Parts: sequence; C-alpha cells; structure tokens
Amino acid sequence: MASLVVMIASIILLSTMAISFGYRYLTETKKADEKYFKEVLSSAVTKRENNHTVNSPEYPRVGYQITDANSFQEILNKYVPSIKDNGEILFDRGLWYIVDTKAAEKLGVKGSSDYIDVFDKESDESAKVALVDYYTGAVFLIDINDVQGITGISGDVDIIPDDGHIHNFNIPEATCTQDKKCLICGYVAQAALGHLYEGKAYEPIDDEFHYSKDCKRCGMKGGYERHTDLNNYSFYKSGDGEWYHYSGCSKCGWPTDGRNYEKCTTQWKSISDTEHVKECKVCKHSETSLHECEYICIDDHYHEYVCKICGYKKIKYELHEDDGTHKCKKCGCEIATGEEPLLESVILKNKEWPDSHFVTDGETIQLIIKADRMISNVEATICGYGGDKIKYKYSDDKLTCTAELFVDEDVVIAQNTKVTFSVSCKSVSSDKWMTAPASTTTEEGSYLIYDSIPPLVDYIPKAEY
Repeated sequence: MASLVVMIASIILLSTMAISFGYRYLTETKKADEKYFKEVLSSAVTKRENNHTVNSPEYPRVGYQITDANSFQEILNKYVPSIKDNGEILFDRGLWYIVDTKAAEKLGVKGSSDYIDVFDKESDESAKVALVDYYTGAVFLIDINDVQGITGISGDVDIIPDDGHIHNFNIPEATCTQDKKCLICGYVAQAALGHLYEGKAYEPIDDEFHYSKDCKRCGMKGGYERHTDLNNYSFYKSGDGEWYHYSGCSKCGWPTDGRNYEKCTTQWKSISDTEHVKECKVCKHSETSLHECEYICIDDHYHEYVCKICGYKKIKYELHEDDGTHKCKKCGCEIATGEEPLLESVILKNKEWPDSHFVTDGETIQLIIKADRMISNVEATICGYGGDKIKYKYSDDKLTCTAELFVDEDVVIAQNTKVTFSVSCKSVSSDKWMTAPASTTTEEGSYLIYDSIPPLVDYIPKAEY
C-alpha cells in the first residue's frame, strides 16, 4: 500500500514538473518568436521609410497614422506605460502608425496574423496591434481593449485609416471655390464652401460692368450688372472748337476716375437759304449758324453759289460774267469765247454704222469732229493710237475733220472693250487751241465695241433646202 502511495505521489510530482517545464518552454518560445517578429517588422518599416523618401507615391507609409501628439500620449499612457514619460519626444522625432496584420502584409511581413490582429475602429472587441515608428523602427505590441474608445481620446484622436498612402492635401482648408482634396487619390476631405455674399454700394469694375456685393470670406465680387443709362449723354466743346460727349452709369457713377470722352459724329443739314445746323448723330447736340457761300466753277459756261461748310447750293448753274480778260468776275473761271473753236459734235463709227456698233480687224474706225468755226491742227487718239496711225480728212469749209484708224495686226485692242478716243484742235482765225479738248465720249452718246471674233459660217447640206 505504501509503495502504491509513493508511486502515485511520484507520478503527480513528475507531471507537475513536466507541465511547468512545458509552460515555460512555450512562453519563452513565444517571446522569442515575438521578438523576431518585431525585428522583422522594424526592418520592414525602416526600409519602407528609406524608399518612401526617394519615391513616396510608389512606397507610401501604410497603417493608421497618428498625427496628433496629445492622442499619441493618450495611447502611450493607456497601452505602453513603460515609455509614457518620453512620449512627446518619441512622437516629435518619428512618424508613428498603428500597424495591423493587413498593413504588415503590405510591408512584406508574412505570418503576422500569429502575432497581431486586424484593426477595426468600429469594433468593440480588443485587438492586438503593433505601434511602430517609421523613422526609428521602434515597435511595440499592444493590446487595444477599447477600440471604439480611441476616437474619443482628446476629442478627435486623428488616427486616419489609410489604404496605402498618406493623404497629401492641396490646401490646408477648403475655400469658397476650391475643395480640400488629396493630390494622390482625389479624396475630398472638405468640399468648397461657396461664396458668402453681403450687399454693398454699386462699384464699377470696368467700362462695361459694375458689381453690388462682396464675399465675406474671400472678397470675391458678385452681383455683376452692365452699366445703366449710358445713353444719357452730356455735351462738351474743347478749346479748339471740337465737339465731344460723355456718359455715366446712373447706379455706380462710372467712370469715377475721369470722363469717358468720345468725339462727336457730326453732320450738317441746311434748314433755310441762310442757315444750316450742325448735329451730333449720337448725343443729338446741335448748333445753328449762317451759310458760308462761295462761287464754284462748273465748266467754262457756268458756276454755282455753294455753302463751303454744308454743301447747300444757293444758286445753281449761273452764267459766268466776263471781267474783260475772259475770266469770270465771281468765280475766276476761264470763260469760253468765240475766239476758240467749240465742238458741235463728235461721232464715232465704222463702215456698218449705225447698223452695227462693233468693229473688227480689217475695218476702219472713224472719228467725225464738227466745230462752230474753221479748225486746224486736229490731234486725235483712238484706242491709245495717234501720230502716223491716224489719218485726217478736212471738209472744204474746214468745219469738219474726219480722223481714221485702220484696224490691222499692228493695232492691238482688247477684245470686247469700248473704243476710247480724245480730240483737240485750234481755230484757223485766232490760232488759239480749243479750251476744253473732247475726251472719251461722243456728244450724242454713240460708241463702238471692238470685236475680234470673226463671224461663223455654218455648212447647210443641200438636201435640207
């Protein structure tokens, strides 16, 4: 019996020793594995940080970033009391993240699920995670037993979930017109606020618009309108007598820094035999004054009495008055007298005239000049040809002269163009040249067209007639 008791006691003792040894072995092994895991994770984050510095878009920091020093200190006080006294220093010198098993996988650390859990801010269950410093490689494994409570630490704990990069925002805060958004992923953290306008007195912007309100946040102008009542013009006459007008907006008073002078667009109108009026087409300002008439020569027989400002003709086609020197007393024009020859008519024709107004090669163009007295020294040009190309024939009474141009291969005339000419001559008795040589058109309006196309002859078969 005693031996049985001793045996049982020995078995119990040996079992106790075995359990104690096994527990110690497992505990020590687990600690060793966790140490190895922490070393691997530390190496991974520092390697990532080095690559991040070189090319941050391709090698972002991963995990849940802790950006607020107070929140970091709260986490240290609650979960890592051994370093809480150095918390501020640690936070300032490094970039601290909460890394869970998903983030560790992104960093290339395999088998992390044996040591840390998946972190879920919305869960009320505890989770084991790694608190890491990307800058120094420091790693602490902590058990967060109040996951939802983290967001309540020191107000906004500012632990931001990150799917692979740190948000790089374009501006610190959204403006009236611009969103605050991440330059990497486009995440909009704060939408544009929109303008917050308040009314004010009208102020001009430029020569077309004014505005009536400002944004309280950014000062942006609003309430754009075009200037009003700009057709209410004021008239101004400069020191040199030039006319100007200007206008202004009835709401904002534009222009405030000087009048917008414009030169008047004026026109003259005759209102009577003695007066005319000058008027601006735009501002309608008008002034009345007397005509300033003068004699204007029309030809060697007539002159007119015309206002030199508005063009009003007070006297039309009045005969010249000879001052004894063959000049008009009123207009000073040279007067036609009986001493110079006057052409009665100039007729332009060819051999088929008047049945045909066309001339072609092999035909003669005739210019028949009739004067009121005997003429000599007739000089004519036809289609620009003169000299030896023109043949002259005088009538027996010397009152008529015929100038002829024979059209041949030496006479080049543009096809289907009107035949041109000019004539001058002088009196046989006085030896004075004609005062106004005839040019271009005949007295009775006849003319010729040069036609270089010969007539066509169609062959008609005998059986058809």
